[in-house]
Amino acid sequence: MRYHLTLAALAVSTGIASAGDLSLSIDGLRNRQGNVSICLFLRQGRFPDCADPSSTVRRTVPAKAAGTPILFRDLPPGTYAVTVLHDEDADGALDSNLLGIPREGIGITNNRLPRFSAPTYADAAFDLPAGRRQSVTLVYW
Repeated sequence: MRYHLTLAALAVSTGIASAGDLSLSIDGLRNRQGNVSICLFLRQGRFPDCADPSSTVRRTVPAKAAGTPILFRDLPPGTYAVTVLHDEDADGALDSNLLGIPREGIGITNNRLPRFSAPTYADAAFDLPAGRRQSVTLVYW
């Protein structure tokens, strides 16, 4: 009995599978117009499409407030990815030209945004709790 109590106490004290917070900073906004849409992917799902509420947590903040880190609380340890859209006209969609090149700023965690294709989950994936602070720099074409 004492052995089981010791193991239980050790598991609690070491924080096994404990929840953590993620602080996300967004850099590189070219202006403070519109909104910034942040999508936290809890698993690969339909990355980079943020439409699946079962695999994503979405936050939208005014671009004026984007200098303040965005906080996601009580996340279980695991692998996550984040996409960010600077929705300058606040229409809720990514505007692109006839070739599909974005007209608004976009970014992903790890800042590994491919030039000629959509990003993959592997490009943006990071581990929590090791990556408790992440920074995304937006890219405009």
